[in-house]
Amino acid sequence: MNKNKVNLDLVPIGPLLKKIADEKNVPAVVIGEKIGKTKQAVYDIYKKNKIDSELVAMFSHILDVPVQYLIKEKNKIEDPPPIIIDPADSNVIYFTEKLEKYASELGEMRKEREMIIKENNTLKQEINELKGIKKYSIDLPQSNAAEPKLKK
Repeated sequence: MNKNKVNLDLVPIGPLLKKIADEKNVPAVVIGEKIGKTKQAVYDIYKKNKIDSELVAMFSHILDVPVQYLIKEKNKIEDPPPIIIDPADSNVIYFTEKLEKYASELGEMRKEREMIIKENNTLKQEINELKGIKKYSIDLPQSNAAEPKLKK
């Protein structure tokens, strides 16, 4: 065996494509129409362990999964990364890192919201207490000889 040769134990792509197509309810006939093949040819692809990179790209587009998800080593199987499709230009945006950042920011916003709610409740309570206090006015005498007198 050649020591310089890279040996990857890849997940057989055909069965993986079939699994994803079934999960997404995309029939073989629809896939066949989109890639210019018959339904039977698509079923033949499902039986293969390896397929041409152009077909991988087509399946990736049709099934709306990243190419990286279709070509992976057996011991590194994981769900596809979260993606969004920008409606302005239909680009797929991978945002695993952004998702973590936004989750962190959301946590901070929730903490700030709780602080604002507590502060608002404290202010409401203080206002209600002030409404209940009888109002007094103070008459200050013209000279410093007498103490101020409270009036009701």
